[in-house]
Amino acid sequence: MFFTKMQGLGNDFVIIETMTQRFAPEPETIQEIADRHYGIGADQVLLLGPAIGADHDFTYRIFNADGSEAEQCGNGARCVARFLFDRGFTTSPKIRLKTVTRVIVADVLPDGRVKVDMGAPVVGNPEAVAMRLDTQGLIDKAPFYELTVACRLISFCPVSMGNPCAVIVTQALDTAFVETVGRALSTHAVFAAGANIVFVQKTSADTVKVRVFERGAGETLACGTGSSAAAAFAVTHLEVTSPVTVQTRGGELRVDYALGQNLYLTGPAGFVFNGSTE
Repeated sequence: MFFTKMQGLGNDFVIIETMTQRFAPEPETIQEIADRHYGIGADQVLLLGPAIGADHDFTYRIFNADGSEAEQCGNGARCVARFLFDRGFTTSPKIRLKTVTRVIVADVLPDGRVKVDMGAPVVGNPEAVAMRLDTQGLIDKAPFYELTVACRLISFCPVSMGNPCAVIVTQALDTAFVETVGRALSTHAVFAAGANIVFVQKTSADTVKVRVFERGAGETLACGTGSSAAAAFAVTHLEVTSPVTVQTRGGELRVDYALGQNLYLTGPAGFVFNGSTE
């Protein structure tokens, strides 16, 4: 099996294409590939396949390091678009990718960055992230919800970017309880399918800082859907203006978003190395 390792601001991926080879994405196999000590090492494993319909160019599946399948990955979308274009699987810089929930469009820009149409975010709707509103201890202050996790009362806003996110506002991102609260809330029964937990701090009129605990992967250096969710939330509730500069631990992303419209995520996508396994 041939693979390519790529990264988007340190959010790293193993990309496997199935246009010229076969690969069965069993959970145990994904875990072995993603293992940083005994495998290749990655936050997610990305599987590319041929189109199965007229509304897209390639299929795009996302698997977390624990073997679970995710609905969406913005940094991954940028990387697979660069991969497909640079490796000659397409001659068009505009590439339609079918995930398990929607078709997204990635545009490889002349400067090497990739701009992704992430679709329209859904901010504040618990149904969009499959929340269980009858969860014991959940306090409904829609569009915010409060819940005690890791011995702390947490206020969060549900945001869907095609995958479920919960946004938590903090005034001290560097010391936020990302590991403990993020781990507990990402797998809490309040979310039927789990959620990415997004911690956001507004730092200026057009800038936010973000840290994300991704379900199935833990805290990553950057998270495209988490950054998108943070920006959509910030424009909606924190009076942040678009374009939004999102500062992650791995670097900066640009998000363009107007209320009620699709959201666009722009950032780098870098090659790390190619390899093969038996």
